[in-house]
Amino acid sequence: MFPIYSCKPELVGYKDVFGRTFHNVKDYLDSNYIKPHGSVNWFLGRRTTDRVLNLERKFEFDTLVRIVTAVENMYKSDSIEFASHRIIEPDDRNLYKIDNILREFEDQYFYPLIFLPLIIKNYDFVSGFSSEIIQRAKQFFQQATEIYLIGYGAKDDIILDLLKEIQQPEVKLHIANTTNSSAALMKSLLNKFSLLEQGSINDKGFSNFVSEY
Repeated sequence: MFPIYSCKPELVGYKDVFGRTFHNVKDYLDSNYIKPHGSVNWFLGRRTTDRVLNLERKFEFDTLVRIVTAVENMYKSDSIEFASHRIIEPDDRNLYKIDNILREFEDQYFYPLIFLPLIIKNYDFVSGFSSEIIQRAKQFFQQATEIYLIGYGAKDDIILDLLKEIQQPEVKLHIANTTNSSAALMKSLLNKFSLLEQGSINDKGFSNFVSEY
């Protein structure tokens, strides 16, 4: 889950509480905020070898054509450079209209930067993601005294591998989710990792978590 923004005054997001905005991955890392699966508001530019649409042709400027072109090119054998990524903040109106996102990529097309649980080990697909995100995450876990899992079921190999990196004793684990299974998740992780100790549990979602922080 990424920080939520809502026009409703009773709901707040990370930016409202902590005063931090995220224009790039460095902003996340500087806030000790790791997204090991990428995010729905993270995007990748096309490879230099990918098809270039001729936007002077009305047909190729069609939004659906650009989406189809992205789908056809996304899983080519060559990896996509992580350095091409762009992030649109969750409260940016451009995030909610695909034509506005396309303009961020010279009106060509883009690829989503998100790893679904079925392909969580497929980091080689995005060259540089593992070295910049996962390796940094390991350092965070090695130094951590408190860990917050936000909107995360923690049932995949990524988080389990990261939790193995814990080196400090009595690291407090906090869980913020939107389901009533958070207590079971807490118990499961405490049983698996002896250096963890129970912290807080919030099953009311991210907005409630940051507003009550």
